[in-house]
Amino acid sequence: NYSFFFRWLYYMAVKYQLYSVKYFIYAVNGLVRRLFIILVHIFKLKKTRIYSSHGSFFIIGSEALKKMMPLYYEQMFLYQEEHFLARKAYLKEVKTYYIPFDVEVKHFEDGSQDFNNKTLDKYSDESYIKYFKYFNQ
Repeated sequence: NYSFFFRWLYYMAVKYQLYSVKYFIYAVNGLVRRLFIILVHIFKLKKTRIYSSHGSFFIIGSEALKKMMPLYYEQMFLYQEEHFLARKAYLKEVKTYYIPFDVEVKHFEDGSQDFNNKTLDKYSDESYIKYFKYFNQ
């Protein structure tokens, strides 16, 4: 998913309300994610190592859960839990995989994201700042 540079750049865009940079990174991430899914299906990859999952559904095994406890950062609210879990898994050496053919979950891509809703956008930005500071203090 994001390299540190892109996580930092997104953080700066959110912190200083640089919306064109923020939405550019958001769009690039969405494009890369869609391209990844297309390639996984073209090459029929059954299990692919990833940095971060995206969406509202993921499965965490009991051993990984024990390593990652506490699972969430209670001060964060809305949208950034995937980034938080990905970074925590990476730091705790928990491997994350995309397994597209064993389980089917219908996901309306970015269906909960409403770019016109300033309140949700504000919560999302605040959560990203908390996420970034949590791992980069």
